[in-house]
Amino acid sequence: MKKLLLSLFFFLIFSPVWATPHLASFQIFPPSLYTDDEAGILFTVTFKTDPHENPPSEVTLVEVGKDGQSTRYRWPLKDNGGQSDQKAGDGIYSRVIQFKEKKARKIIFRVFLETSSSNPSDFLEGVLEIKPRPSMWEILKGVWNKNS
Repeated sequence: MKKLLLSLFFFLIFSPVWATPHLASFQIFPPSLYTDDEAGILFTVTFKTDPHENPPSEVTLVEVGKDGQSTRYRWPLKDNGGQSDQKAGDGIYSRVIQFKEKKARKIIFRVFLETSSSNPSDFLEGVLEIKPRPSMWEILKGVWNKNS
């Protein structure tokens, strides 16, 4: 019994599961835009990694469908200085994606590492808010309230 527990202990400590990088942060910038504006949205991801590990080659970004489960679009995020990644090897996986939406809504995005399992358990989620464009009256009212 002791040998079994000791073997299990060493297996858990030296298992590759513990050595895999984990997502640390996911940011969307800017976090919102107005309807009918065309804008490049920057998606960035960072990891918590052991200094002796090799970083992942890419991270998967998906736009989640209205049902909250399905995938509408999929993009790779890399840290290679290409595909609008800002700097190769800086530990920040990024990509700029152009958006132009006609309706106000919230778009949910998820980032995760591709694994052999079809249902990734380690993911982060972010929201891009598409806002209706304010009327001239609403803009003036906001300026008036700030000056009062």
